[in-house]
Parts: sequence; structure tokens; C-alpha cells
Amino acid sequence: MKKLFFLSIMILPLSMLAQLSYPETKKTDSSTNHHGTIVPDPYRWLENDYSEETKQWVTEQNKVTFGYLDKISYRADWLKRMEEINNYPKYSSPSKKNEYFYFSKNDGLQNQSIVYRQKGLAGKPELVLDPNKFSADGTTGLGAFALSKDGKYAVVGKTKGGSDWRTFYIMDMRTLTYLPDSIEWVKVSGASWQGDGFFYSRYPTPEKGKELSTKMKITRCIIIKWVPRRIKMYWYMKTRLIHSVFTECLLMKKKDMFS
Repeated sequence: MKKLFFLSIMILPLSMLAQLSYPETKKTDSSTNHHGTIVPDPYRWLENDYSEETKQWVTEQNKVTFGYLDKISYRADWLKRMEEINNYPKYSSPSKKNEYFYFSKNDGLQNQSIVYRQKGLAGKPELVLDPNKFSADGTTGLGAFALSKDGKYAVVGKTKGGSDWRTFYIMDMRTLTYLPDSIEWVKVSGASWQGDGFFYSRYPTPEKGKELSTKMKITRCIIIKWVPRRIKMYWYMKTRLIHSVFTECLLMKKKDMFS
């Protein structure tokens, strides 16, 4: 009986799949010359995510996808069961920084895990960051969390709407409050502390309205230092055009931070 049940589960989607009618996707004559080799790229027009043509293509594809999924009779039961077996507390591996253990915890079905810390193994957990409350609609996530070597500060990276862009903030771990400055247009980068500052990578500020599609071509290396309420650059160097990203180091001098 069980074999028949599982066999029916496999056959039903296959029979439905045979009836799918995908919308036609046009091909163009686009191509790229890579060192003398012509590489066809007929679907390059889909990279323009702002064009009405691309939006219409996505709409038609979604009609096919959800038209298929909505006909699966056991889909709701499957989703319910998946929710049941995933509804349990989940913990990350703890990391120790001075007197505190830092870890993240998800009560079960939270969209994002919450960052906690506690003093020693027997201490009471203290909430540090709740990414679920970063924005009213819950679409802002935690993209980076890097503690300084002395545990007094942390770089907190936030992402909006699932974008790769991150904005870095600096948190005072003694008060769990943010310092005034922020660093925008960070992508594919964490923060690596060194001495009184940290290294990170960022892109040039893109044109407004084209944040998701602008192609960056400038690379620079910048070292800047922290002063209250502003960031000052005191050393600047251009580098070769290897990758479209700024590499910077934020040097935070203790005499400035405690003034």
C-alpha cells in the first residue's frame, strides 16, 4: 500500500509536467568576443530587469509555475508537515569574546535568528540583535556581524529586501547602541578587524534608481579613520582595475572614541 502511495506521488507531478506549455523566450544575436572567440549570448536581454519586456516574461513564467503548483492536491498537507517538523528551537555554535558567549537562536519558525550573548556558561542570555525588527515589514536582514578583537565594538551589516547591498553600522557593545556613522554600498564583503579598525570592501555609489543593475568598473584602496560624527580619509591610493570594488580600512582611534 505504501509503495502504491509513493508511486502515485511520483506519477502525478510527471503527468502534469507533460502538459505544461511554456511561453516562448525570444533569442537575439547578442554575443561577446572573448580573446578572439565569439560566445553567443541570445538571452542577454533578460539581464535588463527594468525593461517591460523582462517584467512580462517573468509574469508569464510565474503563471506556468504557480498554475502547476496549485494543482498538486497534497501540496498544502506537505507544507503543513514541513512546518511541523521544522518548528523546534535552533542554535548556532557559540563563540567566546572576553567574558561573553555569543550565539544565535531561532525559536522555531522565526524568519531570522536572533543574536544573544551571555556571561559564562551559566549566565542569562541577553538580546543583542533581533533582525526580525530591523524593519516594519521584516524584509531587512542581518548580513554581517563582526566583533572587534577586544569585544567593545561590532560591525553590523544590514540588507534590505534580499539585496546583495549591505549598510555597515558600528555598535558599541557596552551599551548596545549604534555610533552615528554608517558605511553604504558594501557588497560581497565582511569586516575583518585589525588593531583599532577593520577592513571591508565597498563599491562606488551607484546612480539613483539603478542600484541593482549598474556595472561598476573602478577600483580604489582607501584607508580612513574614525572621528566623532564623521569619517575622515587620511590616505588614498588608486590601484589597477582588477575588480569593481573599493577596499577600505576604518581605523578607529581609541582617543577619539572615548572623547
